[in-house]
Amino acid sequence: MLAPFFRLATWLASGLALVGFALLCARGLAAPPPYDATERGLLELAMRLVAHGPLYAAPSAADAPSLLPGYPLMAAVLVGMLGPNIMWLRILSLLSVVALAVLAMVVVQEETENRTLAIASGSIMLMGYALLAGNPAAARPEPLMLLIAVGGGLALRSMPGVAGGLIAALMLSVACFFHAQAAWFAAAALIYLTREDRGRLVPFTLGLGVLFAGGFVLFSQVLGPWFNYYVWDLPIRSLRFDGPGLLNFIGSRLLGTLGVLTVMTVLSFALPTRPWRGPGGLWPCIGLAAVAGGLLATQSAAPEPQALAICVAALSLVGPISMHRVAQHLSAWPDSTRMAGERAVLVALVLQFLALFADLPAGLLLFRV
Repeated sequence: MLAPFFRLATWLASGLALVGFALLCARGLAAPPPYDATERGLLELAMRLVAHGPLYAAPSAADAPSLLPGYPLMAAVLVGMLGPNIMWLRILSLLSVVALAVLAMVVVQEETENRTLAIASGSIMLMGYALLAGNPAAARPEPLMLLIAVGGGLALRSMPGVAGGLIAALMLSVACFFHAQAAWFAAAALIYLTREDRGRLVPFTLGLGVLFAGGFVLFSQVLGPWFNYYVWDLPIRSLRFDGPGLLNFIGSRLLGTLGVLTVMTVLSFALPTRPWRGPGGLWPCIGLAAVAGGLLATQSAAPEPQALAICVAALSLVGPISMHRVAQHLSAWPDSTRMAGERAVLVALVLQFLALFADLPAGLLLFRV
């Protein structure tokens, strides 16, 4: 009797999450340009490329961001076509976030065959991204990187044989040239293939080695010595141990705002059927790698909120899939029913939405578009 009520509550919460995301995006688009050092750096690099200047040069400011060449090259195309307005870059990032949420819904629908879980996954991703990544409409390379990387994971999951391995290697390699955190997705895919699908391990590893390593060597030769400074030296120099930042990320984010998704994912690892086994085992591997990437991101001397987006994207995928697996296991117990497991999933989704809504800015409802 309670299942229809909680299902309706989940759909209503998903709708409210989309409204909240839209309001936060409207506020973000209206922010005075440029929003921060990353936006200034992107616009500067794009205009330099349009003027046929070098992509990388000596840093002109102490807070110069570490940017890989993929996004500045795409930004230069937009700036050359539409003019030097940061708004175009913000719109590109925003469209990438929305496309990422749609891709998440496709993945969850494939893995669970549950439309409610799929819709909730996309809504949680959008809302979580808006809350944890700062300005959701800020021009950033992370959204496009995540879109390409998750697309590579989907190719590896759904395309059999050598072709699937090579296409995944291509997409993950391209993602790495947009943001270094894509390397966590590539590592997760390697671990998964090593344990579960060694037939595609060789073509995937060779493809990744040629495209990823070869691409970096090529860029080092073409873009000059400052390329290595921005890609390697600057990020490594910014690392330091930050215990409070690490604990805050675990306590406030993983176990707070995203706590239900995190706990359900941890519970799924205790099931008799290990979640990393089988064709869908790639996603739990990606989830673990994403958490590792988020933990490392907290150890930067100047951490950016968008660096946590990798955890939002991964847990929005893995969390609902884990809920489905836990519910299936609960339904298989003696004297249990499928409806009991479904109710547990719906209650967990409602609780996760409540955790997200609790983090909404106090003045959001008073915002006027």
